[in-house]
Amino acid sequence: MSRRPLVLVHGLAGSPRWWKPVVPALSERFDVHLVELPRFRFLSRVRPSDSAAWLARWLDDAQVERPVLVGHSLGGLISAQLAALHPDRLHSLVLVDPARMPTRRPLPLEPLALANALAAVRPRFFSLLVADALRWGPDALLRGGLYALGTDVRLDLESIRAPTLVVWGEHDVLMPRRLAESWRDAIPGARLAVLPDAGHVPMVESPSAFVDAIFDFVEE
Repeated sequence: MSRRPLVLVHGLAGSPRWWKPVVPALSERFDVHLVELPRFRFLSRVRPSDSAAWLARWLDDAQVERPVLVGHSLGGLISAQLAALHPDRLHSLVLVDPARMPTRRPLPLEPLALANALAAVRPRFFSLLVADALRWGPDALLRGGLYALGTDVRLDLESIRAPTLVVWGEHDVLMPRRLAESWRDAIPGARLAVLPDAGHVPMVESPSAFVDAIFDFVEE
């Protein structure tokens, strides 16, 4: 009997390498697929607003049917948009500290929140974050960041029919903890798991608790 596919979608400035701490454990129960998002450079064919359609084509090309779709940060926003556009394509949906519900922070304070989030990054992960950010390049980071800041996904969330788990790091300073309930309440029937020892990147900061939350959710 084949195992259910599980698809991992990283966020802005990230890469599939961000999932490395949890892939071995997840692979014990799932057929794990890692998505490499396109870079949103100015001359790229894929704009940030095309990302959900791009991800749907990726699933088709990889012949992945009814996966557990797990998206982090901007990847969470894209995964939520896909789930809203194609309600029957997913087995279930896991949104990990997703962007972008309005934070109610003044726009000039958003860079400060990003700086605080970077200051909280653990040293062993910081070098990977910097390397991946350089691979993206400033134009792609700018386009992706502006898209995240300018997108209000709340109306889309009402259309999601896949069973959904929202995973949030208790100490996330980029996407404040108070937004977790807003995401949960906006998606019909969604559940929330808050990881007390994690910030914005819980699969790196608290991998065991992250994996347990996914296993518990999918098994139920």
